[in-house]
Amino acid sequence: MAQRINWKNEYLFKSRKEVASTQSVMDQTLQILKQLKLKYEVLAEVPECLEVTYQSFKFLVETIKDRRYITISIQNFDSFQIDDEEENLRIHDIINKNNRIHFTKLCCTNEDGSVQVDCKIDLLLIPEIPDCSKYFLCALQMIITNITSYFKMKKGVEEDPTHQPKEEVYYFKTAQQIKTRPNVLDLLFPILDEMKIKYKRQHEDVLVFRYKDFDFSVYGGKDWNYIILTAWYLDVLDPSDDNDINKSNSVIDYINSSLTPRFFYMDVPDGSILVVAKMDMLWIPEIPELGRWFRTGLKNLMDAYMIYDDMKQDPGGIVDAISLGFSSPTPYQA
Repeated sequence: MAQRINWKNEYLFKSRKEVASTQSVMDQTLQILKQLKLKYEVLAEVPECLEVTYQSFKFLVETIKDRRYITISIQNFDSFQIDDEEENLRIHDIINKNNRIHFTKLCCTNEDGSVQVDCKIDLLLIPEIPDCSKYFLCALQMIITNITSYFKMKKGVEEDPTHQPKEEVYYFKTAQQIKTRPNVLDLLFPILDEMKIKYKRQHEDVLVFRYKDFDFSVYGGKDWNYIILTAWYLDVLDPSDDNDINKSNSVIDYINSSLTPRFFYMDVPDGSILVVAKMDMLWIPEIPELGRWFRTGLKNLMDAYMIYDDMKQDPGGIVDAISLGFSSPTPYQA
């Protein structure tokens, strides 16, 4: 199994001093829910989890006091049998297509042979983020859009994923913000220079660079309040090898359920399938320590790759992932 990872070094987690002295994500979440006038319940068996009702959907919101983020999800909204290989591949293809484009991600957990499909997002939630209620509401809406897209594709109504309109998504700037707020890549250049990372501008909105033997790209449009940090060439699959694809699906399910990065496939011109990982990172000047936030993104992607590679090469790793339901990151936590 992969090396144990100390998540506490990440920007996403607070120091002990910060836990004691700053507002908890639970308190901030409760404030937002009251502002939005949304109904919620604190789960008696898990006091750090809330069940939130919005548009007849019930969301699970996990708020852990030592974190700077919350996890919002709708769990078990669909299922299929793990031994139905054709359906397994078909559903994972739908999941993969949606995970390429959506901010939220679809993932699977295995419960005694019945695979449950979930939709979730890890949402950075700190007091410095402006319009936090709009940001939170956007996350709920994006989960609904992703689930709706999933079912349309499963029923054959649509071949491609449904996009949520940009004007409804917090991660995009308004016309006024485009004029007045800095470009996200302009915020990034000083950080790359400080880290002594040599980069190339592949396109007006795209940078590419190599860092610790990994190939990365950063996408950042002028109307974006986020960047896409992407790690490339993590694995290459033969599209005719269903067994290898199923192995990768099992490991990707585990990673997408447990960790912040999102893994997905891309078809490449030579006919093979490329495994890619990315993080959509909120990227606004209000976030303190943007450099540390960026380094956390790089570390998340590299750690996730090492887990993927270790589990893919070790059959026992895949067995462990399946037996744990794909969803427990415990073996990797310090």
